[in-house]
Amino acid sequence: MGVLADFGGTLVSGTALSIAAALLAGEPATPGGELAAAQAVLESDLWAVSTMIAGSACTVLGGYVAARVAGRAEYAFGVTTGLAVLIIGEVLSAGTDASPPLAMRLVGWVITLPLAMLGAHLRMLQKERTTGKRRP
Repeated sequence: MGVLADFGGTLVSGTALSIAAALLAGEPATPGGELAAAQAVLESDLWAVSTMIAGSACTVLGGYVAARVAGRAEYAFGVTTGLAVLIIGEVLSAGTDASPPLAMRLVGWVITLPLAMLGAHLRMLQKERTTGKRRP
């Protein structure tokens, strides 16, 4: 369920960011210029940072959902979700034009598992508050 939450959230946020990119591209100055304007937005630093932030938030959500659904061994399920998302994401983007630059992929590899763990940790904190029991 955590993997579905991550990919579902990424799909929704990616769609919203794509719509925003199309709006930022504005009206083309020349006939056929809309493709060049959209390409410029998609190659911008703002686009890279926005998609990284949205994807990171979705990974935290995925870790949280996995931990909540599991109800036990929350950190293990969070890490498993992060690892699954990382592997599936690499397989899906391998060899496509949609594959991000290597630097962005490296950042993603480094932060994915800690972000999924953060989601699991947030669930653990929530569980402690609702039950009143502290972790050993």
